[in-house]
Amino acid sequence: MATDSTGKSDTSTSGEASTNCQPAQSASELPHDAMAAGKGGSGSAGSASGLGEPREAEHGQDAPSQADEAAVEAACERMILEGVRLLQEGKLDQAEYLLLEGVKYVEAALPDSAALASLLDQQALVQFLAGKLAEAEATAERMREAAERLFADEEAAVAMCSLRHGTVLAGLGRWDEAQPLLQEAADALQAAFGDGYEALGEARFYLALSEVAESTEASLPAVDRELIEGLKQMRANVGVGPLLAGAALREHHRILDDALQLEDWSRAEALFLQEIRLHEALDAGSEGLALLLYQFCTLHFILGRLEDARQLCERSTALAHKEHAAKSDQAVLRMHRLGTIAAVAQDTTTAEQLLSQSQEHFSRRLGQDNPITGEARFYLALTRLHVLETSMTGMDPFDRILVPGKWGDLLAELAAGINAMARGFGDEHMLVRKARELEKERVA
Repeated sequence: MATDSTGKSDTSTSGEASTNCQPAQSASELPHDAMAAGKGGSGSAGSASGLGEPREAEHGQDAPSQADEAAVEAACERMILEGVRLLQEGKLDQAEYLLLEGVKYVEAALPDSAALASLLDQQALVQFLAGKLAEAEATAERMREAAERLFADEEAAVAMCSLRHGTVLAGLGRWDEAQPLLQEAADALQAAFGDGYEALGEARFYLALSEVAESTEASLPAVDRELIEGLKQMRANVGVGPLLAGAALREHHRILDDALQLEDWSRAEALFLQEIRLHEALDAGSEGLALLLYQFCTLHFILGRLEDARQLCERSTALAHKEHAAKSDQAVLRMHRLGTIAAVAQDTTTAEQLLSQSQEHFSRRLGQDNPITGEARFYLALTRLHVLETSMTGMDPFDRILVPGKWGDLLAELAAGINAMARGFGDEHMLVRKARELEKERVA
């Protein structure tokens, strides 16, 4: 699609922040900070307290002093709280760097500390949220190995690590590997903490999403309830809830993008409708929903469903106006799409008005070679060719002499517009192919 954006949603508070890195003994004692494994947690380990009891030092090994442990745990807690703050401010790269340095510190100072698995868990989470899936997979593998080594008989602690590893594998499209980890996490967390546990919602969301990913028909499995409940549980997290929900919606959209790449239009339409329902359940007025409606409108436009496309674009425009000024790129983009719809529908007055504005705007903002500017040029030329053709009846002889020159200029403008689109979008992009089809019809 032509653009991308991230929707916003509010965070709700489900508990108070923990300042204690000591291992939790029960669900009621678990910490409530934004990254902890207790109630109010993100579905990640988050702090040493969230992962359970570390193993006793093996026979023959010198046990670390209480002072050593306290110093490492205090440093761990500070790094986690600072990482939460950076995440809340959208500074994912800084959060990742901080946690990477924290892992190095703990490995050197106290490699058998529970803080190691905790920090690795947070590093994997940050990388996952940032879409750095290959890096997140490597970190998640280290995290699970550390958790299995450090914690004895702590199924819930290891399950938290399995959850993060499973979500990363899901993002990579490796659902066969992801499903056992997600199921293991769901079972252990449900047994330990009950159905209201936020991390359980994340596990159940991705298990339901695996059914969507593995379906091949346009008729999707009936898992909307599980997806919506999981999203709501994730978003309820104190601190990073909107980020977790946003990443979950991103992974649903990845499945939709696969259908678009395969040009499986019926499946893509079903996935669009499902994703719209998910957005509506979280926030019916979000910018993310406005973007999704615009993208769905573009698919309808490509398929020639002009009235459906127009209605979707108008709905997207109404939502976008809550976030964007009338002359912003996002607002003008939607006006531009309405102009292309009008051009194909041969509503020449509307097309001329809207596309002239969008061409002027994007040419000034992004240049003549930008693909959106090129698309505006193409559909303006298409509109003017239609006007020229219909005006020839009754045209006086002198004006008729000028028609071939005007016609040639407009055909050249068609070609220039398509070339700009192809350079920006790629030759096989569906908007480029749509324009080539229309050009072929016009030239014929």
